[in-house]
Amino acid sequence: MLKIDKTDENLSALQWVARAVAKNGHGLGWLRHIHVIHVENNQAVGTNGHRLHLADVHGIPDGDYEIIKNNKTVMFLEPVVDIDFVDFKRLFWPVEEATFEKEIAIDARNDWEEYIKFVREIAPVKGDYFFDLLKNQGNFKAYAKSPTSPVYFKGDKKQGLIMPIKI
Repeated sequence: MLKIDKTDENLSALQWVARAVAKNGHGLGWLRHIHVIHVENNQAVGTNGHRLHLADVHGIPDGDYEIIKNNKTVMFLEPVVDIDFVDFKRLFWPVEEATFEKEIAIDARNDWEEYIKFVREIAPVKGDYFFDLLKNQGNFKAYAKSPTSPVYFKGDKKQGLIMPIKI
């Protein structure tokens, strides 16, 4: 079992990734990948199928990890086997292919007007996920190929994808 505490620089990154991991995932067969943190080549990724969070980590062995405990000061991760994690890298496309681009500043936190403007200009995404990005990321850029494509959020150390809401 891995213990990551507040003295470890990876804690913030892993907590960001954990926010996107689906809860209550024991014994779900082929859906087990949405209930773990996947680490590969110093990047941690987690998804619930509606959003995906990605962050750089260092010194954590490649593999899949179940979140045993996660609070402000400590995270315990248990390695798990036999998870066929989705090829997340294919979901991230070069930002040069974006049709829409918008810079979002940290002062837009919990600003519903900024959210409504974003939905109208870029893509309809779930408000909770949008504000989660603002709260945990700070300044970032948002990219989209179309109003129906996933929205790619890129900050200094953290990245994410949010699937658009079906209208």
